[in-house]
Amino acid sequence: MDEYIPFSAAMLQTDLGQSFPSLIQIFQMKCVGCALETNKTNVRKWCKPPQDWIKINVDTTFWTNTGHIGAGCIIRDDQGQFLRAKASKLRGCATAREAEALSFKEALTWTKEWRTNRCVFELDAKAVVEVIHGPQKQSNFHVIIEECRDILKHFEEVLVIFDYRSANKVAHVLARAAYSMPDSMVWCNTAPELICKLIAEEY
Repeated sequence: MDEYIPFSAAMLQTDLGQSFPSLIQIFQMKCVGCALETNKTNVRKWCKPPQDWIKINVDTTFWTNTGHIGAGCIIRDDQGQFLRAKASKLRGCATAREAEALSFKEALTWTKEWRTNRCVFELDAKAVVEVIHGPQKQSNFHVIIEECRDILKHFEEVLVIFDYRSANKVAHVLARAAYSMPDSMVWCNTAPELICKLIAEEY
């Protein structure tokens, strides 16, 4: 059944060297079920995190003509309930990979201010997820990744996983909406209207 697992997972360790292989297995079982439910159409669906964990979905939109980045982030609990969301318009990158890494850094920084334990970060940026545990290299992209790693050290229990765009729809809508916003927008407890329908469909 491994072919139905819709993500590759990068598991981070705490400063004590503790890891969480059982959580990876839990995610695999959950996502196997999600994939089987939608296997006929080859579409993945959003899955709830394990009990007492939160999931932070992150996505990016990059406009090459202006250099702007739209960063979308939504946080939900283990029941699929909306907790928080943020849409940010950023500047300062030259490639799509750098935009994805900057959006992840934005989500990490914002989440760290509120909660640092039992967090699952889910992205559809496969390159970012794969490089998080890869060797350090010399490029602007890898410099941003290293900054993300430094922020991740502040989290006690954290997972960074990849899933397909179809399982990351809400964050994608927020990332696209960020372009038309004059400044960053944050929502707590009550979801903005532009994502309410999607959240209800995924719940």
